[in-house]
Amino acid sequence: MARKHLFDAIPPNRWKAIALSVVRVAIGLGFMWWLYSLVPKDVDERIFIPGVLLLVGLAVYVWFVKKEIERILGSRYPEVLAVEGLILSAALFMVIFATIYLVIDGLNPGSFTEPLTHLSSHYLTLTILSTVGFGDITAVTDQARLAVMIQMALTLGFLAVTIRVFSWATKRALVRRHGPDTSTQHN
Repeated sequence: MARKHLFDAIPPNRWKAIALSVVRVAIGLGFMWWLYSLVPKDVDERIFIPGVLLLVGLAVYVWFVKKEIERILGSRYPEVLAVEGLILSAALFMVIFATIYLVIDGLNPGSFTEPLTHLSSHYLTLTILSTVGFGDITAVTDQARLAVMIQMALTLGFLAVTIRVFSWATKRALVRRHGPDTSTQHN
């Protein structure tokens, strides 16, 4: 008798959807990192204003999540697109704040305990997002501390709302495709 594997249950078309999703995530992450690398370390305060960057970044984030929800709702494999959307929206969230930290440090050197590079500002963003906060890079000025506090507060909303909305969209797409799941309903 042939041995059954967990992956045997996944239809070939779904594997194709997963593979395409992995490619889209890789391209999306590469594109975001490339755009982020274009942010100059020596910034012009007339162009880069941290508050404006935050508002524009959040508007782009909301637009992106909306587009991902539309894709999930119309997808044959909404679970795959939901995971893809979560990865890319988390990456976008991080790029927004890494850019803000880089700009704050460029406008006001000494805003953090060490000068920020593109990598170290991304590292700082990830330690805040993951709530690890190693403490090796910390905000020193009020403007930097305010930006960190805003990221901390928005991280809670990001985690709660984005995951919930993507989950809702996935369930709705599945119900639309297969009908309601009655196996968990009680009489």
